[in-house]
Amino acid sequence: MIFEYSHFYNNSGMFHGSLMNVMGTRLDMVLVGKDKFISIKIWDQITSLVEQLHSKFNRFDEHSEVFFVNLHAHNQYVKLSDDLWEVLLGTRKYFEKTNGLFDITLNDFAKIRFHKKKKSISFQSKDTFIDLGGYAKGYAIEKIKKILVNNDVYDAFVDFGNSSVLAMGKHPYGNSWKLTVPSPIDPLITLDEIELSNQSLSTSGNVPNHTRHIKNTRAREYSDERKIVSVIADNAIDAEVISTVLMVTQPNEIDTILKEFHIDKYMIYNYSDEYTEKRKRSRSQLEAIY
Repeated sequence: MIFEYSHFYNNSGMFHGSLMNVMGTRLDMVLVGKDKFISIKIWDQITSLVEQLHSKFNRFDEHSEVFFVNLHAHNQYVKLSDDLWEVLLGTRKYFEKTNGLFDITLNDFAKIRFHKKKKSISFQSKDTFIDLGGYAKGYAIEKIKKILVNNDVYDAFVDFGNSSVLAMGKHPYGNSWKLTVPSPIDPLITLDEIELSNQSLSTSGNVPNHTRHIKNTRAREYSDERKIVSVIADNAIDAEVISTVLMVTQPNEIDTILKEFHIDKYMIYNYSDEYTEKRKRSRSQLEAIY
């Protein structure tokens, strides 16, 4: 069940809304510069959108559209909603642009067959299924951004479970929105401090008690590297895809893949039990910084 909470802070003129148990995580939003009633109106639009997307994209919910597709697409073409059709066309594009490293089937994306005229798909194999994962959060963030822009919101912060972030404008007491990246070994250790303004951030990675959940489908194996990847980009979907791909990409492929995207910066944090090593890379400066 999705739980919703919201509050308007009269002293600071800030609005905070939160949705729990949505799209596999928690959504928080801070809205600045609008009065209470407009803030509530905007929040209602966002909650309606996110709950709708949750009902379509959650493959573990037996009432969701993705669950239905995974159940029936092995035997027949299944007609899709406009949202899911748009998403699957997008995932196909990213599969091609990342040389097959981004694959929502975790097996073989080529086994999905698209029927353009009817907006339907089928699977060529019984072991094929789709898991939209972080891509769905990036898609939701882009939709949320449109709502905020259409309502003339200039300063806002949207956070999906600390791993997918949209930062519009600035914090009311600063020139940007500031975040920290904590060490997965010791949360009191900060790996990095990041400032965002009109950008999206996505973070993927392995932590000591949760590894081997990101799969390199080309190599048919899961990543067990002790590292975290953060990506900053204008587009939240680009950030989501690249943060996942960089978990399994060979170093000599990184530059080739990034040429296909508009990425502001990416950071790879390698860690061990005793020491934490931080490497930063950007399109203008690709050498390691320690």
